[in-house]
Amino acid sequence: IISNFAQQVLIRKYCRLKLSREIKTGIIVIGGILLFILGFSYLKSTPLFDNSKTMYAVYPDVGGLQPGTPVSINGFNVGKVNDIRFMDAKGNLLVTFTVSSDFMFSKNSPAVLFDSGILGGKGLRILPLFDDAPLAKNGDTLTTNTQPGLAELAEQKFTPFLQKFESAVSGADSVLVNVNEVLDEKTKRDLRGAISGLSTLINSLQGSATELNKILRNNSGKLDSSLTN
Repeated sequence: IISNFAQQVLIRKYCRLKLSREIKTGIIVIGGILLFILGFSYLKSTPLFDNSKTMYAVYPDVGGLQPGTPVSINGFNVGKVNDIRFMDAKGNLLVTFTVSSDFMFSKNSPAVLFDSGILGGKGLRILPLFDDAPLAKNGDTLTTNTQPGLAELAEQKFTPFLQKFESAVSGADSVLVNVNEVLDEKTKRDLRGAISGLSTLINSLQGSATELNKILRNNSGKLDSSLTN
């Protein structure tokens, strides 16, 4: 009887140890799966526990916009860009982003691409409208707009000036060509001779001025005495 009782006790202890090991193994496996899901969700920039609205916008060119870029309303971050991918054969790009459900706005509100810095990084912001249209909800595709950056604005301002400058240079070139056509060979020779004579006269005047300065320096004492008397 004692032997049977001891066997039963050992069997119970063995079963408890086995069950405890299985529970620990199960907890470890479940914990590993949860950590994997959370890590994958973080790398995909998609929060696992989030009540934000997922929205879309289509652009022909995103100008370097990157997943993870904050989405703002009135300068306050309310979400971020989750994904950017080609939408069709024309190369249009579908931007997927999340927006906090705490702030409501019309579905007609545009999603605007803008320069977030001097170096040209792109940001995304929503210009909230409060018209009679239905409120934006999860899965909606917003209208889009692209705000010109500093480089584009500078190019727009500089282009007309450059065109005017090119026109002025072209006009001056045309005038020179016309003058060249009007002057015959004799007139050109006379003009060159007159310019050469003018150059000689200027050199002569410079020489005379130099000699006059020498005379004044050499006779400065006599001039001073004469002026004093």
